[in-house]
Amino acid sequence: MKMEIKAIDKSVKTFFKEAFGKTGCTIGAEKAENGWKVSFEAIDDPGAGFDPILGLYEVILDDKLGIASYKRKSMRRRSELEWRVPSE
Repeated sequence: MKMEIKAIDKSVKTFFKEAFGKTGCTIGAEKAENGWKVSFEAIDDPGAGFDPILGLYEVILDDKLGIASYKRKSMRRRSELEWRVPSE
């Protein structure tokens, strides 16, 4: 299982880096019916200096660890404690 978690983390990080140029970290992963559901915290706006804007994403991986879908669930500044739902 430990090696699978490392592979999940690598898959999600690679996806965000290659698709959007964003860095971040996996903060949670749980087995889903046909793959994995991952919570990923990405730096959405590093231009905010010491207080960048972070996005919390829900990422769904298929059973081969490919990205099936992703969705930004909320945002916050690094200094804020609470996540907030982005306005659409």
